[in-house]
Amino acid sequence: MFKKQDRNEIRVIRHARVRKKISGTTERPRLCVYRSNSHIYAQVIDDSMGKTLAAAGSNEKDFGIYGGNIEAAKKVGQLVAERAMAAIPFAGRYRLIDFMLSTICSWIRALKSIFKAWKQSVISTYFSFCASKKRRIEARASIRPA
Repeated sequence: MFKKQDRNEIRVIRHARVRKKISGTTERPRLCVYRSNSHIYAQVIDDSMGKTLAAAGSNEKDFGIYGGNIEAAKKVGQLVAERAMAAIPFAGRYRLIDFMLSTICSWIRALKSIFKAWKQSVISTYFSFCASKKRRIEARASIRPA
């Protein structure tokens, strides 16, 4: 006969399957989210050191709203992000990558605006060329004897 597994057992099996593939490091910590019926919890974990770097949950004293809905999840996400930014060491490499990415993005934006201006000038030049050519053709047609 078929024996139905407990939901918590199924959750533990799923957790073990995911944890075989994912592990948090100092450079890139793991985000763990757990949702119960009435609350939501989030942790930022460094598995190489075995430490929780930042955590937030809807069951904290100063949380203020019911913990089992979307607004609570958004608030928990903001809290854990703020705490993680303070706890995670963003040393050299990440700052450099962030600077390089922002620089590249600003260059791309500048190139887009330059290309847009160039494209508009090319189009306006083309239309003025077509208009002048049309005028020349009309002038030749009016000069020719019928």
